[in-house]
Amino acid sequence: MVLRRLISTDGKSEKRKIIPIFGFSLFVFLLIGLGPIACQKKAEEGSQEKAEVEKNVREFEGNVKVAVGKFMFVPSLQGFDILVQGQINSGEELTSLEGKEVRGKGKFSPDKPSILVAETIEVKNETGEWVETYTKGEKEVGYGNYLSLSERENYPPLENIVYNEKRTWEDVEKGKVFGKLKKTTETQDEKEVTSYSIVVLDEEGNEKGKVIVDNFTDYGLYYVKKLGLFNKMWFYLNDIGETVDWSVRRQTEEMFHAECVFAGLY
Repeated sequence: MVLRRLISTDGKSEKRKIIPIFGFSLFVFLLIGLGPIACQKKAEEGSQEKAEVEKNVREFEGNVKVAVGKFMFVPSLQGFDILVQGQINSGEELTSLEGKEVRGKGKFSPDKPSILVAETIEVKNETGEWVETYTKGEKEVGYGNYLSLSERENYPPLENIVYNEKRTWEDVEKGKVFGKLKKTTETQDEKEVTSYSIVVLDEEGNEKGKVIVDNFTDYGLYYVKKLGLFNKMWFYLNDIGETVDWSVRRQTEEMFHAECVFAGLY
C-alpha cells in the first residue's frame, strides 16, 4: 500500500507523474549501488584490523636463559622481554623453565614495544616432544613492576657521590649509580644468609662507596641476571634512605639502603 502511494500517478499531470517514479528509481539505484561498497569498506576495515593485530604477534623458539618473577629471556627473540601473566601448568615458578627449550607466541603493544606478552608456551620434554605449559587467560593481570623507558628518565645519576659526604645522596628519593654488584654470604644461626651491595664507581673506575640493596623488584633482578655477562652497569634505585651511621660507614664505606628496580648499560 505504501509503495503504491509512493508511485501513484492518479489525477496528476504527465510531468508530475514522472517525478515520483524517477525519485523512487534513483533511491533504488543508490541502495543497490552503494550497498556493496559499504560492505566492501567494512570488510577492508576488518582485514586491516586483523593485519594490525597479526603485525604485533611474534613467535619464538629457543632456550630460556633467564626467568625471574613474570619475566623470561629467550636470546633468539631479539629485542623483547617475555612477560608471562599467569601460572605455568606445572604449578612451579617460572624460574623452573631456565635452561629449557621452549617455543610459543605472544603480542606486543606500541606503548610497551620491548615487552612481548606470552599467549602460549610449550616446553620440549626429555623425549623431544613439545608439551603445552602455558596458555594466557582472558583476564589482564598487568605488567608487574616493569619500568618503562619514560619512567627510567626519572632516575637521574647521583653525581659526585662518595661515602664520607652524605649530602650527595640525602634528600634524594630515587636515582641511578654506576658500579658492580657484590654478593656476600654469611652464616647466621647455622644458616647461610646472602646479601647484596653495589660498589659505586666513578668515571675512572675508583670506588666511591657502597649501596646496601635491601630488595630487588622482579624486573630489577631479572635485568641484573640478564646483563650477567657485564661486570659493570647502571643500577636504578628507589627508596633511597636510611643513611648508615658514620661509625660504621667510615669502616665499611656503606652509604645508604635502597631498592634496585632496574639495571642497564646506560
